[in-house]
Amino acid sequence: MFLAYLLNAVYWLLNLLSILIVIRALISWLPLGQGNKINNFLIMMTEPVIAPIRKLLSRLSFTREMPVDFSPMVAIIALGILSGLIMLLV
Repeated sequence: MFLAYLLNAVYWLLNLLSILIVIRALISWLPLGQGNKINNFLIMMTEPVIAPIRKLLSRLSFTREMPVDFSPMVAIIALGILSGLIMLLV
């Protein structure tokens, strides 16, 4: 019973993190300053997930030349897969 509640909480946290990553990606298109509190909060919450993916993608030769950062999209896909696996366990 406790494990089901724990897995459900992790599921919702992963979904919340995905939403925060989407919001961060959308806000990155706006001309907000680096001192913006919302922007700083989003970076603080999402960077632990996005940074390792960005580092991994930077090692691939075809992503070095692209001006677009695909790490948020890869992070959202990975979080979606984890959420789906958790729902299979619940």
